[in-house]
Amino acid sequence: MQTSHSPFPLPGTDLGHLDIEVSREANERYWAGAGVDHPARNAGLLYPPMVVNFAILLVQQTVREGLLHTWGRLRCHRSVAAPASLVVTGKVRERFEKRERDYFTVSSEVRTADGDLVWSADLELADSRRRPGAGDTGAPGRPAYTLPGGTEPAVRSMTLTADRLRTYSRAGNFHSDDTAAREMGLPGMVAMGMQTLGPACSLLLDERGVACLEHAEIEARFFGLVLEGDTVEASVCGVDGHARFVIRNLTKGVTTAAGEVRLGG
Repeated sequence: MQTSHSPFPLPGTDLGHLDIEVSREANERYWAGAGVDHPARNAGLLYPPMVVNFAILLVQQTVREGLLHTWGRLRCHRSVAAPASLVVTGKVRERFEKRERDYFTVSSEVRTADGDLVWSADLELADSRRRPGAGDTGAPGRPAYTLPGGTEPAVRSMTLTADRLRTYSRAGNFHSDDTAAREMGLPGMVAMGMQTLGPACSLLLDERGVACLEHAEIEARFFGLVLEGDTVEASVCGVDGHARFVIRNLTKGVTTAAGEVRLGG
């Protein structure tokens, strides 16, 4: 059942394409903004979670509303080094309402200029504004991603300073500009969801190496806003090619994200 008042495109809408040039400097900003220090960064390999930024930029060619990233699945198909010329394409998959917000899902791909598939992603995006009276219309279920019992997790934390938020996000939006955030009714600058996964990505890279960049699937749900000055802590448990993680906002004492990673061949 589709909503009748949603500002978002109908399922099946082609979002066109977006050409992106990723310089060494831009790639370094993503790694630094996520707080990840690994030999892959020094080698100039692209940081895969940037695909979410690219998919949202593609969406914003059509959708002008402020968007919250509430769920996502990223698949890494190969590693690529900066500088890189990339082409982003995407399509709207679903549209629905839940908890007084309008939502939609997007599937996107990122390829090199030669057509090689680098990353693919599915995103669930929500209008940042509540719409009182909106009902629940066919929202997809999402896993809980709880940590397995009996295993001591690896733990790492990061504080989302104003400089770190601005490093990871482009200028002039609610992730990097306090005024823009407050004009949208937010309490201040908000970290991008994938940025808050930085400590988990760092732990996974330390444990499993560049396989996480070449053949992996990362899935995550985001439960609440992480604001400027908040400290997040990642707990990661896993065996073989499957790991789960939980991100806690230590400043607010709540879980803010959870997900899992599956390594491919």
